[in-house]
Amino acid sequence: MSTYGEIGSGSNGRAVKFERHFNANPAELWAILTEPERIGSWLQAEASFEPRVGGAVHLRWEGSGECSGTVAIFDPPRTLEYSWNEGTGTSIVHFELRPLTTGGVMLTLRHCELPSGSHAGISTGWHTHLDALAAELACEPFEFWPRFQELQPHYSKLVSDLYRPD
Repeated sequence: MSTYGEIGSGSNGRAVKFERHFNANPAELWAILTEPERIGSWLQAEASFEPRVGGAVHLRWEGSGECSGTVAIFDPPRTLEYSWNEGTGTSIVHFELRPLTTGGVMLTLRHCELPSGSHAGISTGWHTHLDALAAELACEPFEFWPRFQELQPHYSKLVSDLYRPD
């Protein structure tokens, strides 16, 4: 397993997938994914979240846009899925939490049905946000944009290689 995300196309269209081990219990990680003030800390956004199927999700990043969606799956503390609409189309974000016998939780994040041309930015963003989530759990400071800029060339190259015409 790599901390880098996997990029590709599948039955749900263009997608990215990340798997990360977190030294937390499932309830603690679930809270970070579903409590607005906790969501806002690692997603670097003002967040509102209604914790139920059909509930509204709204994220707003200062100076760089917003996202709205609807919760489709809410199965604490295992599975969370909601739509993600940033104005360029609607995609799906899916989180799965699996407790590990060795301790901690494995988080799998999939973002599917991505708009064309968005792979590199979305992959870089999710990687950076998951790093921020790890820092949040560890009570460590985190600077989003320097990390984003550090990761961006990797994901740009990955996407370029993946979609290079033959």
